[in-house]
Amino acid sequence: SLAKLQIFILGISISHTGEPASRNEAPMLVLAPHSTFIDGLFLPYHGMVTGVLPSPIAKADVHNMRLIGALLDMCNPIYVERGERRSRSSVVHEIKKRVNIEQPYPQCAIFPEGTNSNAQSLLAFKIGAFIPRGKFFTNYS
Repeated sequence: SLAKLQIFILGISISHTGEPASRNEAPMLVLAPHSTFIDGLFLPYHGMVTGVLPSPIAKADVHNMRLIGALLDMCNPIYVERGERRSRSSVVHEIKKRVNIEQPYPQCAIFPEGTNSNAQSLLAFKIGAFIPRGKFFTNYS
């Protein structure tokens, strides 16, 4: 309901064709480009369509934003401190855990650019989104 209200207030019209992939078919949602805060509305919209909010990977600073942080916490996000190597590796570990376990986690959602861009072109993707391996990830050298 809150997502519908936000989308309505912002005057955004979203439509889709086909059926979204289930968690069993696609445990990761890779979204790009990430050019505005409005891109985050994909998460509640996807939740409205599928009945389950995806879990985003988000920078830890977002958690401290009063309204946005509280709303994001409802999605069971994975927070990353981008400047800390240990945090980045723990995020990779958490992604592996969530995508390779049957339940209780919903789909993970990631913007692999790792930040907002100016939408003129795609930024280089952060490799962390593609490191996890398991039954849903191809092993590569």
